[in-house]
Amino acid sequence: MEPQLQNWDNFCRYYADDLSGTWSKYSAEGKLVDSFECIRSFRVLHDGSEISHQNHYIYADGKTESKVFNSYKKPITQGLFLDNCFSWGSAKVETGNSFFFDTCLRHEDYRASAIARYDESGNLQRMTVLSERQGSFVKNSAVSTMKTNNELQGWMTRITPDWIVSPTTETKWTQLEDLNDSHLIFHFNDGISVSFPQHVESGKEFFLAMDWLCNDTLLKRGTRHYNSSGFSSLTLEFTQ
Repeated sequence: MEPQLQNWDNFCRYYADDLSGTWSKYSAEGKLVDSFECIRSFRVLHDGSEISHQNHYIYADGKTESKVFNSYKKPITQGLFLDNCFSWGSAKVETGNSFFFDTCLRHEDYRASAIARYDESGNLQRMTVLSERQGSFVKNSAVSTMKTNNELQGWMTRITPDWIVSPTTETKWTQLEDLNDSHLIFHFNDGISVSFPQHVESGKEFFLAMDWLCNDTLLKRGTRHYNSSGFSSLTLEFTQ
């Protein structure tokens, strides 16, 4: 299948459904500032040519709100979609413009996502973490601890902005804290952890990584990589 069409097919097959979960918003220092429930609905037209998108928010005070987004037309989508990971966001850091990204990891009916936004000066501004389940709200979707070390065997695949997916290869697993000692490391609920630079800059290489401990034996990582020209690839790593 042509790579862009395969990317669209992955969107329809693995991510288009009703995703119910909790959204937790954090400050740049990792302090929880807000939490609410949301149902994200991605519905595929019967012929597969279009995906509609609507969010239904349920706040702690009982208030509800719905928001309808522009639909996605086959095969156009800003995201890169693998079977167990997708990500989208800013293609490059541009002075005077905010920078953001959204990365999601999938395991069976569960989803975990990390979203971060940087301000116009390239400084980390806020983060949002999502724990979701396909069809119903999350209940004990993940464990929070696992004994990990750099001797664990891992596997990795990569997708580039032109939708080319590399074969899965073996790799040595590296703990999140050892990827870059200058990054901010945050450990959130539901087994979600992130490694983000505090500041991003145009023309500089950097990465944004998210780990998800799906259960007591399975760990996944989605990483957006940027080189001097901008976004260069999304990698999915997993070990068990």
